Amino acid sequence: MPASNPAAGPPIRRLGDGWEPHVDEVGDELTYSIPVASGIVDGSFSFSITGDDLAVLLAEPYRRLVLQHSLHTLLQRTMMRGGDPSMTQQGFREVADLVLAAPVDEVERFIDRVDAANNIALRVFVDRDLERLASDG
Repeated sequence: MPASNPAAGPPIRRLGDGWEPHVDEVGDELTYSIPVASGIVDGSFSFSITGDDLAVLLAEPYRRLVLQHSLHTLLQRTMMRGGDPSMTQQGFREVADLVLAAPVDEVERFIDRVDAANNIALRVFVDRDLERLASDG
């Protein structure tokens, strides 16, 4: 997460609520933060994003949810003893670039890779949340 700049003022929430991923703006910097629960350990991770990233997150619920659920899964791995330490800003950027900007068929192949590597079915979570969003109107 970028260093805090007190002169920039308090964060402005641009996306998200409660215990869900959110985007805050401080000055001219945007930060995507995601809480992650992994058994008895809870944590939060924050990454710098761009205005283009935020525009996609706001406009495309499917991509927003794929990013959320894939990151949650990948970040859980970083929290386990001997876990994968690759989810740095660069690792996040690679995932975000693919999920937020690649053609949908590439996003689908990414989901398949995450599913196979983590014994999970991300589409179940994405579809459930898309249905919830649709019913919330």
